[in-house]
Amino acid sequence: RGSLIKLGNGEGPVWGPNLIAYTVWVGSGKTVSKQVWTVDPKIHNASTATQLTHWKAPKNSTESGPMSVLWTPNGKSIIGQIWADVDVKAISINAATGKITTIDKNDSYFETPLAVSSNSSSVLVLYASQAPTSNIAYGTVNVVSVTGTTNSLFLNHVNWLSASADWTP
Repeated sequence: RGSLIKLGNGEGPVWGPNLIAYTVWVGSGKTVSKQVWTVDPKIHNASTATQLTHWKAPKNSTESGPMSVLWTPNGKSIIGQIWADVDVKAISINAATGKITTIDKNDSYFETPLAVSSNSSSVLVLYASQAPTSNIAYGTVNVVSVTGTTNSLFLNHVNWLSASADWTP
């Protein structure tokens, strides 16, 4: 029997092996930013949630902060995005410390994490230089390491990609 977990003003919940990660707008005025929070689904109480990231925007920046997209199967990292000044960057968030690492090695406009490998080491990231349309292939999919140290082409001229749960590089 399922039960409802209320996330307060949270959005975009992502279920991990042991926790749920979600994004919350924190602060007010010029100091408002997105932050990633986690909650244990067994407790069913948003008041026990923990703010994982404590990200601060660079000076004179319009960056909005991190958001969660996927968990690694081992539960050690949350893969997400940061909406930067004029683009979106793929990131890895250490699930224990909240440390954010930019994992892209590409100078694209929009980076979307699509899938995490079954061994938790790599991410398929869609790189796009323009907004998607339904009938035009517009980007590439690269295999990017969770640590951001390697990046290689996986597929060219794509709109979107779905990968199986047992995907490995």
